[in-house]
Amino acid sequence: MKKHSYIQMGLGMDIAKSDFSACIMGFEGKKKYKVLASSKFSNTPSGFEKYWSWSQKHLGKHDCEDIEYLMEATGVYHENLAWFLYDKSVKVVVALPSQAKDFMKGEGFGVKLIK
Repeated sequence: MKKHSYIQMGLGMDIAKSDFSACIMGFEGKKKYKVLASSKFSNTPSGFEKYWSWSQKHLGKHDCEDIEYLMEATGVYHENLAWFLYDKSVKVVVALPSQAKDFMKGEGFGVKLIK
């Protein structure tokens, strides 16, 4: 099966105290984004491992060299996952909620892109 190529891929996470939602998106250019997968995981070390396996399975279906793991700074709830991903040597981006909202508005999106 031929892999689909993307200019950039982002793995966005919406993190709460007990769990987090994750979404994988591909950017094809000219503001064309495609949601490739979404799921929910517990905000625990075992949930992080399940998330990592899930993300690697889905990323293996696509060609892309520029992959970012993105999350909003949510009190302290995002920190353990951010460190877990950092230890995997991937590009981790932690944005302030106001910056994420302003970016979405600038891109012309009225709501978050969670499937």
